[in-house]
Amino acid sequence: MILETIILVLGISSVVSTETTGKGLADQAISLAKGKDCKMIRSFQGEDVCQPKATVTVSAPSKDPIPPVNPDNPPPKRIIVVSNSIDDMERVFAQRKSTK
Repeated sequence: MILETIILVLGISSVVSTETTGKGLADQAISLAKGKDCKMIRSFQGEDVCQPKATVTVSAPSKDPIPPVNPDNPPPKRIIVVSNSIDDMERVFAQRKSTK
């Protein structure tokens, strides 16, 4: 009974982890231990399982006042992604592209 409960909790946790971060519990544990971005699925794609974590630098907003919006010529949309994983950024861009 206790073993089945543990297996159920681990299974649910793995599904939630995979859906929210794109990594299962094993991937999370390996990434934490190695200090890199690790995904076991990469081995099937011919890539290294662990890759360096990507960093994104975001600068502080400028002190310049925001210019008024001209309805005839609106400014281009800007997307700012702050993440520690290239895979997360690719997923965001894919979602944005599919909603257009």
